[in-house]
Amino acid sequence: MYVCTKCGKLSEEQPTRREYHREVPGDSYETFVDNCKCGGEIEKAVKCAVCDDWYDEDSLTEGVCRYCLHHELTPENVESFVGTFEIEKCTFEINAALEYIFTSDEVNEILMRELKECLHTKKIMPSRLEDAMNTYLQDTWAEFLKEESKGE
Repeated sequence: MYVCTKCGKLSEEQPTRREYHREVPGDSYETFVDNCKCGGEIEKAVKCAVCDDWYDEDSLTEGVCRYCLHHELTPENVESFVGTFEIEKCTFEINAALEYIFTSDEVNEILMRELKECLHTKKIMPSRLEDAMNTYLQDTWAEFLKEESKGE
């Protein structure tokens, strides 16, 4: 399957054209890869791992299309992603007394509980959540969505 990078038109075969050379006896010609009628380039198409639609490879993040990266940003998916998927750890500063009272696991548990509450009561702005997932965690988010779609 092939897809136009400009208009998204799909085709079973890559369009080609032949240029015949009359000055050479016999069937002498060269074959060239053609562009789409819209002027876009034709590239090998790849299926999105989540929705199975066809895209050019540059339009996918870790095999997942932009639509799915955005559309699958549901509270349930975010909860599952943050709570169970292997995500790179980071550090941040907290009050020394709180650090003494709570373990790292307890802090994570408290923050997960708060995240769930914020997701379900819509206290987190959707744009802020989308920025976090698509800017800072895009590759990991795409990997998570691929794993989730395999489990269905």
